[in-house]
Amino acid sequence: YFRNVIGQTILNAQVSVDSFFFLSGLLVGYGLMRNKDKMDLYNFFMFYIHRFIRLTPPIAAMCFFGATVARFFATGPIGESIYLMNMEKCNRNWFYDVLFISNLSMKGCLDQAWYTSTEMQIYILVPLIFFPIMYYRKFGTVWLMLITLVSCIIPAVLAEIYKFPIGMPSTNENFFLLYNGTWSRLTPYLVGLWTGYLIYRSNKKPIQMERWQVTLGWVTACIVALLVLYGVYPYAHYNKFFGIDRHPEQLVSDIYLGLFRGVWGLALMWVVLACHSGYGGPVNSFLGHPSWQPLSRLTYGMFLTHIFVILLRVASEFRLKTFSHINMIIETCGTLFICGIAAVLLSLLVDSPVIGLERLLLTRTGGEHKSGTQKPSQNKI
Repeated sequence: YFRNVIGQTILNAQVSVDSFFFLSGLLVGYGLMRNKDKMDLYNFFMFYIHRFIRLTPPIAAMCFFGATVARFFATGPIGESIYLMNMEKCNRNWFYDVLFISNLSMKGCLDQAWYTSTEMQIYILVPLIFFPIMYYRKFGTVWLMLITLVSCIIPAVLAEIYKFPIGMPSTNENFFLLYNGTWSRLTPYLVGLWTGYLIYRSNKKPIQMERWQVTLGWVTACIVALLVLYGVYPYAHYNKFFGIDRHPEQLVSDIYLGLFRGVWGLALMWVVLACHSGYGGPVNSFLGHPSWQPLSRLTYGMFLTHIFVILLRVASEFRLKTFSHINMIIETCGTLFICGIAAVLLSLLVDSPVIGLERLLLTRTGGEHKSGTQKPSQNKI
């Protein structure tokens, strides 16, 4: 199944997660630059409180769901055992997700909550990383470049020390160090911060490019993105988990694992800057279409509910199925649809009331949002 181009797309789909780290850095960086003159002590604390309030209640709600009523949704022969195991995990480990440390402990109720933990930990470090370039441009530029360089070196060094291969992690050690680790996901977030900074600067001094420069930029970005995704196809077939035994040279693995997340972020940077500067063409028309806005408000809910939806499908199976691309596509579409419905319920029951309470309780006189960084709708992945 994985020994083809489609399989490689699935195996290397981890860069899609890096896209969200990039977007988070982009929104945070641009929001901070836009409101840098309002960053007093009060808004500095609200920078953290706002994020915690926005992310935590939906996570807590899903942990409660997993620890209590989720077991009643399974009807298959293995359903009860799956959900009893998940219920025990949620009863014991829910606080790892709520405290945003599940990526460090490798424990938690929600398997996907490693992302929110990693993102929150990077978010906590943002003032240290990004404030220098906000107020001291020359020093801050050098500082941010240095941190970006270090963020590329760390995964490469870890890959060399532990002899990690290219491909999806197949051991807990690999997951902890190169997949879940804050130090391994920092690079695309930093590229997002760079992009937010450049967008803010371009508002004062618009980016002007010749036609050939635009063409070269789009071609380069597409080639780079495709190389990240498919360029290691001959090597990515080494994976003990899938019983594939082709071993790449370790130096190749070190270089790729150190650079591929940042290079993917650079391709996304071009897309954002080109579209923002008026050189996006049909890409900008598609990505900027208003129909995406309602869906964007559901992405966080879909992220939090999708594991339970997948478990529900697996726990309700009564017979074995043929494993094929078309079956996976059909199941994926169905899963997305059900996740959308679940996300609407989560938004109506938890997310929207929290937004209303935050606006009611944490708004300064005159209607200015206290966080001084982003509007609530902009501060979610």
